[in-house]
Amino acid sequence: MPLELTLLGSVSARRFDEPLDLGGPKQRALAVFLLLRSPDVIPSYDCIEAVWGLDAPDGAIRSLRTYVSNLRRILAPEIELESMGNGYRMVRRDIVVDVDRIGELLD
Repeated sequence: MPLELTLLGSVSARRFDEPLDLGGPKQRALAVFLLLRSPDVIPSYDCIEAVWGLDAPDGAIRSLRTYVSNLRRILAPEIELESMGNGYRMVRRDIVVDVDRIGELLD
C-alpha cells in the first residue's frame, strides 16, 4: 500500500515506507478527526471544536482552512479532502489505517 496511517498511539503516516510530516498537533488532530468520520461531511464548526475545544481563537476558521490546504497536499492522491458547503469530507482510497484493522488485531 502506498499510504499507511497510524492513529493508535503516536499519529503518523508513511508513503512507500517513507515518513510523512503531518504537521503540528492541531493539524494532526484535524486529520484524525476527519479520517475517523470519513466519508461524512463534517461542518467547519465541528472541526474547530474538535481541534480547539470550546475556546477556539478568533482566527480559528483561517487556521482550519490552512490545515485543510496542507493536508490536501500531504495526503493526495490517496486521500481527497473536499470542501462541501460549510464543511469538509475526506474521501479515502487505497490506504491502510491501523484502526480499520483493530478487529483483526484483537482476534
